[in-house]
Amino acid sequence: MDRLSARALFTVAAIVIACGPAAASPSPSPTPAPPLVATPTPAATPSPAATPTVAVRGTPAPTTGATHAPRVGGCTSPQLTSRQMLDRYFSLTTSGDVSAALDCFAKLYREKGDLEFSTTRWVSAGVLSSLKISYVDTVNGCDRYSTQFQFVNPDPLFPGGFGIFYTIGPESGVMRIFDGGTGLAAPEYTYVACG
Repeated sequence: MDRLSARALFTVAAIVIACGPAAASPSPSPTPAPPLVATPTPAATPSPAATPTVAVRGTPAPTTGATHAPRVGGCTSPQLTSRQMLDRYFSLTTSGDVSAALDCFAKLYREKGDLEFSTTRWVSAGVLSSLKISYVDTVNGCDRYSTQFQFVNPDPLFPGGFGIFYTIGPESGVMRIFDGGTGLAAPEYTYVACG
């Protein structure tokens, strides 16, 4: 037997010896573990009051239910273009009129999130020190705008101002905001449709 064959045989024998006793002796079948059930304790279950929302710049905490309804004509009208409606939206930053600001948004967009909270903050955000609105394009019946703006009293979290894109189009004959955010999807990937 050559040296390589002897080494291979020795390795196989070592494995058989190491595994042999465990394989040869029967072992009892394992008993299933009882299911784990977590029982919450009062200290482990946070209540809504125990986890407060931190207000930003003295703004109200997010709402749990809408208390304002959009006031028809508060922001838009059949005569306004998409750009004029966006100008009107920006004019509401000192109005305190949540119902008017809610009228700026399409019903579909209002139902996506907590616009009550956002509009409450918007209508008390303060006077704008700068505003630039630029038309980007029209996709799926929606006009898309890029905006850059800043307030006289800048938000300490955004000292350089804000850059938001708005998607605006007709809803029941009046222009409204269908979407807003910090970026725009390429036209071929845009799912928002107006009209």
